[in-house]
Amino acid sequence: MKATEKNETVLIAELRRGSVKAFDAFYELYFNKVYAYCLQISKSEQKAVDITQDVFLKLWETRHSIKTDRSISPYLFRIARNNLVSAYRETTIVR
Repeated sequence: MKATEKNETVLIAELRRGSVKAFDAFYELYFNKVYAYCLQISKSEQKAVDITQDVFLKLWETRHSIKTDRSISPYLFRIARNNLVSAYRETTIVR
């Protein structure tokens, strides 16, 4: 196991216990990456910010069910993708 994977495993365990510091660490580490992904897909800065914020809200709300043996990155990007799909569906239905 790489040092970063070990650190992430420790952070996930702390997050599961409700550590705001662990949450802040993930936020700092992944916010720009998730935002860039959302911006690339949505082409809207405001939508990208909103979806990125929703991703981290969902992370906090579901922290107890996150698996400690996996990287959190795919989980965050899956949430982002699902939110982007939902946002797209909402805009196509409204038009």
